[in-house]
Amino acid sequence: MRSIAVLVYFHLFCCVVLLMIIGGLNYFRDDRVIPFAQVFIVVGLYLLYSISISSLIVTCGRSWKRIILNSLIYVFLSCTFIPFIDFLIHDVLPHVGVVFFDITLPENTAAFRARLVSGYLTANGLALVASLLHFANKLLVDKRRLNGNLKQFRDRAAAMKYTSHFLTTLFMSRFGEMLVNKVPKDMTTKRDIIQFLAYLLEVEQPAKSNTLGEEMDHLGCFVRLLKFYYGEGAIQFAQQCSGDLNREIPVGVLFFPLENCLKHARISVDHPVLYRLEYTDVQLSLSCRNHWLPKAEEIQSGTGFMLLKAKLGQVNYQSSVDIAREGNIFVVNLKLEFLKRNEQIKL
Repeated sequence: MRSIAVLVYFHLFCCVVLLMIIGGLNYFRDDRVIPFAQVFIVVGLYLLYSISISSLIVTCGRSWKRIILNSLIYVFLSCTFIPFIDFLIHDVLPHVGVVFFDITLPENTAAFRARLVSGYLTANGLALVASLLHFANKLLVDKRRLNGNLKQFRDRAAAMKYTSHFLTTLFMSRFGEMLVNKVPKDMTTKRDIIQFLAYLLEVEQPAKSNTLGEEMDHLGCFVRLLKFYYGEGAIQFAQQCSGDLNREIPVGVLFFPLENCLKHARISVDHPVLYRLEYTDVQLSLSCRNHWLPKAEEIQSGTGFMLLKAKLGQVNYQSSVDIAREGNIFVVNLKLEFLKRNEQIKL
């Protein structure tokens, strides 16, 4: 609403300025006075076309259908502008006593149309300025809202960092420090941080589940943040999905292997994390490979994997988690069979 108000206030300001300019011409010119009826009609036409054009610009959005429709409407306004004003001035307004031309002089059609084109370009200029003000105000409002949401979720995450396994793990890493302290200029990254922090607050909720599509969206958010921090080539993520994305799975199942990498992996462009997700209507499989950089030499199933197994136990699917070390490569393989356990026993 505030962004729309900017358009309204700007055009009201233009209306006042145009009335003052034309009124000032009447005040300083004694040879010829412009009737106020003509002044109001001219100003009204400027505002009518400026508001129409600016509305077409600000409502385009990202939909190609909307962009094409608004473009066609603009072309229609441009093509009908001169015929409409010509009809208005010569056929309509004289009947109500408003005459814009001297009937004693021969009509100069070329000069008349040149003035119309000049006026239409002015209306386009006003519309462009109004649209720029609208987008600038919208950007400012969105930025303030994002910063407010970012602070809110960071405060909530900080309050839970000693009671949440995942938040404790993240805050101990430099990546986690970026999440809670640094303010990126990129608004997309800010949105990803807000989404990811909000997601972390619900990961450890018992019996919480989401659709696979929702979980993949959160996973994609996490991967983008990792790439933002470690570099584009540091996280090599591949997915192949051919099943129903509305299937329910426990919250955080897709996230556990990457969370483990933050504690034990050497992550860089030279030592990338390889993460692969494959999904069909029959099963979901995850594979995560990273360069091993543990604090202890032995591989142990810590709190994270205990929570993972507890979550997998909440659903009636056959599941398996395999952990292995191949030289300096740490591998996690997770499989979730969507054929229910009792159905497998019958088979």
